[in-house]
Amino acid sequence: RKPETMLLRKARLKHGIMLKASYVIGDKSSDVIMAKKAGAKGILVQTGHDSESEQADFIAKNLTEAVDWILKDSKIMEVEPP
Repeated sequence: RKPETMLLRKARLKHGIMLKASYVIGDKSSDVIMAKKAGAKGILVQTGHDSESEQADFIAKNLTEAVDWILKDSKIMEVEPP
């Protein structure tokens, strides 16, 4: 169960996902906590359960705003790798 990262770790192994270069979008603070524990960036979408999270990398009003932020952030990462 969230915020544990077992499912993300299984997906990483099965699909070769780089979690440190990944994003988790969720509507609960536990989704953001799970992202952080896995090394991913966490985005809270305000269309669900929670509207605030101190740990979120970004808080979006809706899914479209979250995707727009990811696209901008990923372009920054291409220019300036971590």
